[in-house]
Amino acid sequence: MKTVDQSIGMGAHEQKYEIGNYRVTAYASPRLLPVGWWRSVGESQNAFFHETAMDELATAAGSDPLKMRLDLLTHAPSRHVLEAVEQMSGWGATLPERHALGVAHFTSSGAATALVLEIALTDSGIRLVSRHLSLLMWGSRSTR
Repeated sequence: MKTVDQSIGMGAHEQKYEIGNYRVTAYASPRLLPVGWWRSVGESQNAFFHETAMDELATAAGSDPLKMRLDLLTHAPSRHVLEAVEQMSGWGATLPERHALGVAHFTSSGAATALVLEIALTDSGIRLVSRHLSLLMWGSRSTR
Protein backbone atom coordinates (compact mmCIF):
# COMPACT_ATOMS: atom_id res chain seq x y z
CA MET A 1 0.00 0.00 0.00
CA LYS A 2 1.37 3.41 -0.98
CA THR A 3 1.16 6.29 1.49
CA VAL A 4 1.56 10.01 0.95
CA ASP A 5 4.75 11.54 2.30
CA GLN A 6 3.37 14.01 4.86
CA SER A 7 6.50 16.16 4.70
CA ILE A 8 6.03 17.14 1.04
CA GLY A 9 4.26 20.43 1.79
CA MET A 10 5.04 20.70 5.50
CA GLY A 11 5.24 24.29 6.70
CA ALA A 12 4.71 25.94 3.31
CA HIS A 13 1.02 26.59 3.95
CA GLU A 14 1.55 28.42 7.27
CA GLN A 15 3.71 31.30 6.05
CA LYS A 16 2.63 34.77 7.18
CA TYR A 17 2.96 36.69 3.92
CA GLU A 18 -0.19 38.59 2.93
CA ILE A 19 -0.34 37.49 -0.71
CA GLY A 20 -3.67 37.43 -2.52
CA ASN A 21 -4.58 34.08 -4.10
CA TYR A 22 -1.79 32.32 -2.20
CA ARG A 23 -2.00 28.55 -2.52
CA VAL A 24 0.40 25.75 -1.73
CA THR A 25 0.11 22.48 -3.61
CA ALA A 26 2.54 19.60 -3.27
CA TYR A 27 2.92 16.61 -5.54
CA ALA A 28 4.83 13.39 -5.13
CA SER A 29 6.83 12.43 -8.16
CA PRO A 30 8.49 9.18 -9.17
CA ARG A 31 11.99 8.90 -7.80
CA LEU A 32 14.67 9.21 -10.43
CA LEU A 33 17.46 8.14 -8.07
CA PRO A 34 17.58 6.13 -4.87
CA VAL A 35 17.33 8.48 -1.91
CA GLY A 36 18.07 8.22 1.80
CA TRP A 37 16.56 9.99 4.75
CA TRP A 38 16.84 13.78 4.80
CA ARG A 39 17.20 13.65 8.59
CA SER A 40 14.87 16.57 9.17
CA VAL A 41 11.25 17.56 8.95
CA GLY A 42 9.67 18.77 5.73
CA GLU A 43 9.87 22.39 6.82
CA SER A 44 13.64 22.41 6.34
CA GLN A 45 13.58 21.84 2.59
CA ASN A 46 10.27 23.66 2.07
CA ALA A 47 11.75 26.81 3.62
CA PHE A 48 14.40 26.74 0.90
CA PHE A 49 11.86 26.16 -1.88
CA HIS A 50 9.44 28.80 -0.56
CA GLU A 51 12.04 31.50 0.00
CA THR A 52 13.67 30.84 -3.36
CA ALA A 53 10.27 31.55 -4.93
CA MET A 54 10.00 34.76 -2.86
CA ASP A 55 13.40 35.85 -4.22
CA GLU A 56 12.23 35.14 -7.76
CA LEU A 57 9.15 37.31 -7.14
CA ALA A 58 11.31 40.14 -5.77
CA THR A 59 13.61 39.94 -8.78
CA ALA A 60 10.68 39.93 -11.22
CA ALA A 61 9.17 42.96 -9.45
CA GLY A 62 12.50 44.83 -9.29
CA SER A 63 12.12 44.99 -5.49
CA ASP A 64 14.59 44.76 -2.67
CA PRO A 65 14.03 41.22 -1.35
CA LEU A 66 14.05 42.19 2.34
CA LYS A 67 11.81 45.23 1.84
CA MET A 68 9.37 43.17 -0.25
CA ARG A 69 9.11 40.58 2.53
CA LEU A 70 8.48 43.31 5.13
CA ASP A 71 5.86 44.90 2.88
CA LEU A 72 4.01 41.57 2.67
CA LEU A 73 4.07 40.81 6.40
CA THR A 74 1.62 42.04 9.03
CA HIS A 75 2.50 39.24 11.49
CA ALA A 76 4.42 41.02 14.30
CA PRO A 77 6.87 38.19 15.17
CA SER A 78 7.77 37.72 11.50
CA ARG A 79 8.37 41.43 11.04
CA HIS A 80 10.42 41.50 14.25
CA VAL A 81 12.86 38.77 13.14
CA LEU A 82 13.28 40.32 9.67
CA GLU A 83 13.89 43.77 11.13
CA ALA A 84 16.42 42.24 13.56
CA VAL A 85 18.50 40.61 10.78
CA GLU A 86 18.18 43.77 8.68
CA GLN A 87 19.82 45.73 11.50
CA MET A 88 22.39 43.03 12.41
CA SER A 89 23.55 42.65 8.81
CA GLY A 90 23.71 46.33 7.89
CA TRP A 91 21.30 45.62 5.01
CA GLY A 92 21.43 48.38 2.42
CA ALA A 93 25.06 49.36 3.06
CA THR A 94 27.51 49.35 0.17
CA LEU A 95 29.22 45.98 -0.11
CA PRO A 96 32.68 45.23 -1.44
CA GLU A 97 32.89 44.21 -5.09
CA ARG A 98 31.80 40.60 -5.73
CA HIS A 99 29.91 40.43 -2.40
CA ALA A 100 26.15 39.97 -2.01
CA LEU A 101 23.55 39.55 0.73
CA GLY A 102 20.72 37.04 0.74
CA VAL A 103 17.70 36.94 3.04
CA ALA A 104 15.15 34.33 4.06
CA HIS A 105 12.18 34.20 6.44
CA PHE A 106 10.16 31.17 7.43
CA THR A 107 7.71 30.26 10.16
CA SER A 108 8.34 26.71 11.30
CA SER A 109 6.33 24.95 14.02
CA GLY A 110 5.19 28.32 15.35
CA ALA A 111 8.65 29.91 15.44
CA ALA A 112 9.37 32.92 13.23
CA THR A 113 12.90 32.78 11.84
CA ALA A 114 14.98 34.99 9.56
CA LEU A 115 18.48 34.78 8.19
CA VAL A 116 20.80 37.07 6.24
CA LEU A 117 23.94 35.65 4.63
CA GLU A 118 26.79 37.57 3.06
CA ILE A 119 28.70 35.72 0.37
CA ALA A 120 31.69 36.57 -1.77
CA LEU A 121 32.52 35.33 -5.23
CA THR A 122 36.19 34.36 -5.18
CA ASP A 123 38.50 32.86 -7.79
CA SER A 124 37.94 29.46 -6.14
CA GLY A 125 34.16 29.77 -5.87
CA ILE A 126 31.53 31.17 -3.51
CA ARG A 127 32.62 31.77 0.10
CA LEU A 128 30.38 32.44 3.11
CA VAL A 129 31.49 35.72 4.72
CA SER A 130 28.96 36.17 7.55
CA ARG A 131 25.53 35.10 8.71
CA HIS A 132 22.94 36.75 10.92
CA LEU A 133 20.12 34.69 12.39
CA SER A 134 17.08 35.80 14.34
CA LEU A 135 14.59 33.39 15.90
CA LEU A 136 11.47 34.22 17.86
CA MET A 137 9.29 31.57 19.46
CA TRP A 138 5.64 32.50 19.10
CA GLY A 139 3.21 29.89 20.29
CA SER A 140 3.29 26.33 19.04
CA ARG A 141 1.24 24.05 16.87
CA SER A 142 -0.45 22.64 19.95
CA THR A 143 -1.89 26.05 20.85
CA ARG A 144 -3.22 26.96 17.42
